[in-house]
Order: sequence, then structure tokens, then C-alpha cells
Amino acid sequence: MDLTYRLKNFRSFEDTGALELAPLTLLCGSNSSGKSSILKSMLLLRQSTEFRRARLLRDAPSQPLLFNGELTRLGSWTDVVRGRVRERTVEMAWTAQGALVEILNDADYSYRRRGNFKADQSFDGSLEVAFRSRANAREELSALLTSSKLTIDGATIFLTESGLQDDEDPVYDLSIRGMGTVLSSDIAQQLMANHRM
Repeated sequence: MDLTYRLKNFRSFEDTGALELAPLTLLCGSNSSGKSSILKSMLLLRQSTEFRRARLLRDAPSQPLLFNGELTRLGSWTDVVRGRVRERTVEMAWTAQGALVEILNDADYSYRRRGNFKADQSFDGSLEVAFRSRANAREELSALLTSSKLTIDGATIFLTESGLQDDEDPVYDLSIRGMGTVLSSDIAQQLMANHRM
């Protein structure tokens, strides 16, 4: 499996470029070169998704990024954005390519239990997300998802901020391209079969 990770405008990085990740990845560099920033960005995402998942179970609103939690403490938006410029957008991106069975085995135990995927099936996917700071909110609570782009085997789902409702809640536009290709594929049929109730 080939996996890459990319950061833009995160702490000291203008753009990391695509960082290739492997089961064992070493980050080497001089002091203050950004090694811990890469790790902290991953911890930020993990603690944000875990916290958000727990909040969603209780139907409670939550922020897309939890800057201060159990895994890492990053301060506020200006502590995270490059150059401490609040108006900048922070972007993160991932790509994964390889044998589908290998990716699913790495991703989630439930797929290992239920998946009947062919060894020769391949996967090509990416996820890009962008965040900005809400000007009228406290900085540690100001992160707002501005766009998301998910591409899987030629199909792309775009989620784009189109404004704020009542100067607070974001409103998004959703567009989908190329779904016919994915819905007709063997992979989609097997995924749907594994998720039938």
C-alpha cells in the first residue's frame, strides 16, 4: 500500500509536499525543522475525530478541530496556522493506493472479519480537507471546515462552505461526480453487501 500525507499552512510549514508514509516511518531533521509538527497534526486529527464521534453519539455540537485534548495541546488557531496569520487556511491531504484487501486490513477490524475481497482488487483514493478560522469566535473554538474533497476510484464528492447561517452555523454545498463508475464496480457491490442490516 502506498500512503501519503500532506500539510499546508500548518505551524512552520507552507507546504510539506506529499510525505510518503510506511509501517515504519522515520522523521529526521535538525531542531525546529517541523518533525513534531507533523506528528502533532496527526494527533490533532485523531483526538478531534475521537472527540467528535463521542459528541455525535450524544447529539451534541462540536468543533471540527479539538486543539487541546488528551493526545496533544496546540493552543489556539493562531498557534497552529503558519505565521500566526488568522486569515490563512490550513489544509491536510491523504492518498492511499494499493490492494484493497491490504488497505482494509490496516484500516478496520470489522472489514477483516466480514470482507470477502479479491486479492487482485485495487484501491485509489484521496481525501483533502481545508479549515479556516471563524472571525467572530474565540480562537480555540474558531476552526471551521471550509472544504472537503473525497475521491475513490474516479468518483469525487465535494463539500464546500457556501456561507454562514445566522453568522454562526456553516452552510455547505455538496456535489458528486463520477459515481456511476464506483456504484457499478465489484468493490462497491461487496462493500454494500457487507453493510446490509
